[in-house]
Amino acid sequence: MEVICTISILAVVGVLSSRLVFTASDQYLAAASRSAIGAELSSAIERIAMEVRQIPAKTGVTPTEANLGAISAGSLA
Repeated sequence: MEVICTISILAVVGVLSSRLVFTASDQYLAAASRSAIGAELSSAIERIAMEVRQIPAKTGVTPTEANLGAISAGSLA
């Protein structure tokens, strides 16, 4: 009888601890995915900023403005 009680208690503890482990692993995977997306977005923003800085400036304008007429969609590859 004592063996059955011990096995039952260990089974309950095992079920509860496995639920905790699975929850933690799901949270880790979600955080890793968010981190990867954040890194991709950071790279995209850096690329956009670099492309915008390469737009030539209008001449004779103070303060300096970008000459958006000098670029096209194809020139920003």
